[in-house]
Amino acid sequence: MSDPYWAASTTCRACGEQSLAGSYLCARCRPIMARVETRKDPHGRGRAVNKQARLRAMERQFDPSINAYRCYFTRVPLVLAAGRRRSAEWAHRTPGDESSVVLACKLVNRMQTDLTESEFEALVKALARRFEGEPFDESAFPPDR
Repeated sequence: MSDPYWAASTTCRACGEQSLAGSYLCARCRPIMARVETRKDPHGRGRAVNKQARLRAMERQFDPSINAYRCYFTRVPLVLAAGRRRSAEWAHRTPGDESSVVLACKLVNRMQTDLTESEFEALVKALARRFEGEPFDESAFPPDR
């Protein structure tokens, strides 16, 4: 991107569709970018949003073959309507690190909430083995922060 990410464009910088007039995003993608964090920092303020990191995630996760975004963790197509298990939400691969944002389905994002990507993967694998009848490997349980 030679222009700043916020410069108006005729095509959506996330998915390639026609942008809204004076915008760099289309009508579908703009609400995704605008979704804000509901979590607060220790001082009660909302987290700052890294729009460049979010745009990069949107570019990587848009699948033109299905004309939709895919969940970073599961690759299932995301729905843009709120409140569904497959609803698109912003997730942090590293908790609190806004540069690590990806789109994830609501269900997985809620499961991953304060785990790093590697902690989440280890926990899910240990749970899967537990569901297959093996004892739970407590070393996969992440320590408290």
